[in-house]
Amino acid sequence: MNKRNILGQGNFLQVCSQTTKTDENSKETFEFVARPNEEFCTKVRAVVVIATVGNKLILIEQKRHAVKNRVLEFPAGLVDDLDPETCALHELKEETGYTGVVTRVTGMVSYASKRTGGVTAYAFVKCDPNLEKNKNPIQELEGDEFIQARLIKPENLRETINEFKKGGGIIDYNVEHFCLGLEMNLKVW
Repeated sequence: MNKRNILGQGNFLQVCSQTTKTDENSKETFEFVARPNEEFCTKVRAVVVIATVGNKLILIEQKRHAVKNRVLEFPAGLVDDLDPETCALHELKEETGYTGVVTRVTGMVSYASKRTGGVTAYAFVKCDPNLEKNKNPIQELEGDEFIQARLIKPENLRETINEFKKGGGIIDYNVEHFCLGLEMNLKVW
């Protein structure tokens, strides 16, 4: 495989191209986004938190500059030097104020593998609604973040998604895929 050409780089991402020989007479050039200082992604770099408090899912709403819009999504964050479990609990507390217990973490999952070197994991977290700190959760947002936590019953997720879209918002693909899975399981599709 040929060397990666860095077309541009910021603090968290780099835009790259790489030309690969496909056979004796042909080459293909691919463009993709990667994390700086990593030739290939060989470990989980981000975690998506699928959390519940009682019988409700915890989702967040925040403005995403890349799409210039509000996005309905699960809490998530970069793992950096933390393990996925610790990162999941940290991001959940920071973005929603809730604390919980990790019940499961998936292995490495590639998202948009044709366009990114991104590898994530999903962490499932249960938050006890009877804990005092979960009765009135206090977010620990960084800098100028504005994130609104939303509690949604799984059976109302499609209705919530449709209302959010009607209001001009965008649904994160993780939330849409999760909802599709629920619908298939509930046989409402």
